[in-house]
This record gives sequence, C-alpha cells and structure tokens, in this order.
Amino acid sequence: MTSPKLRHVLRKTLLLPLVSCLLLTLSPSLSNCAELSASTPEINDPLISIIIPVYNVEPRYLKECLKSVTGQSFKRIEIICVDDGSTDGSLKILKKYAKKDKRIIVIHQKNQGPSAARNTGIERALKSSSKYILFVDSDDILAENACEILLAAAEEDDNIDIVAFNFQIFPTKQHLASTKWHWHWWKSFKNEIYKNDPDACISMIMAKQRCPLWDKLYRKDILKEVKFVDSISFSEDICFSLMVLPRVRWMKCISDTLYSYRVDNPSSLTRITKREKRHDDALRIMKYVCADWRKLGLLNKHKNILLSLLVDRINQCGYPDRDYTSDFIDAFGDDILNANTIKKLPEDTQKKLRTLCKQWSIPNP
Repeated sequence: MTSPKLRHVLRKTLLLPLVSCLLLTLSPSLSNCAELSASTPEINDPLISIIIPVYNVEPRYLKECLKSVTGQSFKRIEIICVDDGSTDGSLKILKKYAKKDKRIIVIHQKNQGPSAARNTGIERALKSSSKYILFVDSDDILAENACEILLAAAEEDDNIDIVAFNFQIFPTKQHLASTKWHWHWWKSFKNEIYKNDPDACISMIMAKQRCPLWDKLYRKDILKEVKFVDSISFSEDICFSLMVLPRVRWMKCISDTLYSYRVDNPSSLTRITKREKRHDDALRIMKYVCADWRKLGLLNKHKNILLSLLVDRINQCGYPDRDYTSDFIDAFGDDILNANTIKKLPEDTQKKLRTLCKQWSIPNP
C-alpha cells in the first residue's frame, strides 16, 4: 500500500506527463473537429431552399456546383438535391457531400424527368421554415455572395415575390459562337421594380427572353399553386415561368451577375432532346399556359406573346416533319390565325408563321 506522499510523487512524475502527452496527441483531431463543425452549419431555420435536380452529371461539374452552393457567404440555406434515378456515380457524390454538410438533403427517386425532380424538391421545401426558393442546375455555378445579395433585395418589401438577376455563360462566348445556342437573345436586367403589374412583368420577361428558372429567387408562397408539368422535359422552365408570372405581386430586377450557366456540357438534356420531342413539348407548353391564362383572364390580352414565342421555338428547333395544326388550334383556339392577331407580331415572326402555315397547309393569314 502506497503512502500519500508516494502517490503524490507518482501522480506528478507519471500521470501528469502522460495526460499532457495525450492532450498534445489529440489536439489536432480536436481542432479538426472544431473546424468541421464550423464549416457544416445545421439547418434549423433556413431562409432559402436551393433545389438541385440531378441526373447522371459529369462528376467534375457536379462537384463544382455543390462547392459553389455550400460555399455561400449566407449560411442559413438548405440544399435539396433530388437524384432522379442516376445510373452513374452522381448519387454517391451527393451522399459524400451530405456527410460533410448537414444542410444538404439528398432525395433519391426513380427516373421521372427534370420536371418531376423539381416538383419533389418544391414539396420538400414547402415543409421547411424557408421563405424563398432558388433553382440551380447541377452543372452550373452560383456566385459566392448570391444568396446574400438576393435575400437583401427580397427583404426590402414584403410584396416582392420574385427577385430576378443576371447570369453569365461559361466557359466563353467564343465557345458559344461555335454552337447553335442563341445566347444573344437574352437581354440583361436593369435595376427596376414592377409593382402589381403582371402584364408588364410578362411583357418584360418575354421581350428579354428571360424565362429560365435559375435566374430568379422566388418567394415560396407563390409556388404553392404552380407545379412543373411532368410530361414536359424540354423548355419546362418556359412553361413554369409563364404560369408563375401572372401570380406575382411585385417583381424586383437587379443588375448583379450571380449565376454561371454552363454551355459545354454535351450530356445536357437541352442538347440531346430529339427534334420531334422539342416540337411536342413546345405545343404542350402552349396548351397548358393558354388554359391557365384563359382561366386568369389573360389569354386574349397576351395571345400574340404566346404565339410569337411558339413560332420562334419551332423555328429554333427546325420546322417539324408532321402536321401540328390540330394541336396548334387546340392550344390557342379557332380564331388564333386572324389578321388582327398576326399584325401584332414582330415582322420577322410573321414571316416565320407564314412559312409554318404553308408547310401545314393552313390558309395563309
């Protein structure tokens, strides 16, 4: 049995150095744990839900996208990644990032298309405490301060339902010049606000050709009534935007460039969609939007806008091989091709429409 004096000596000469040694050994790990905790905030009360549909994405592109989203200067976000039945390593990458960042929510579903994937994301976002929704494509990049700037703009007034912002294409415009992409159609937003004037919002968006999903922050409440049409996989953003805009109270536009849109992805759905599918979806979009606008009392006022959009989309895809006359009339009504409607179209669009009518054997308007 050791004496009190001996126990004191042993504690001082053996135990204390041993404890000190252990602490020194563990300190890097403790430091790393602290750093990991600091870099992965919890999602107790997010203000912005970022929805990313994912399907067989080039690993490098997906990682760049996730890095840009998780690296936002504004931290109170949740990142809802909907894997739409990927058959490559996309889901594995998502799960890896989710382990590192608790704000990432990974949802896996069987392949149903991008519209269904975004609907799943919206449904999940509606269950959270967030006030806003932001859409990001899985191969694009969000500016580091995007959420911070957008939230500040949205919070200026409770009536603001959409904040629209600018984007840039990448890698370069030189690359784009060698493709069939009509990047010059897109016009930049200026700092302005539209108050209680959905007609002006619609006209402005169409004039600037700015129907993408990912260049706008949406107040979550306005998306409760609008969903993506699952059967549409080409230009689904146009259908969605044209059904959201009439429900907007105030729309604020800012000149900040906060999004980088990738144009060098050969596996992009926009690139691989077959021409006939593009035509089918273009007519399907018009059918849904016309029905919605007719219900809201907007169709007669803006029928020329939709007709112009349809003709331009068909022209962009190449004139169809089959006759779409019945679909055309079904969407717009029997009186769509009257002289008064045609006169309101841009001159170039009138020429395209007459070419289309000739191919479909419709009496020349």
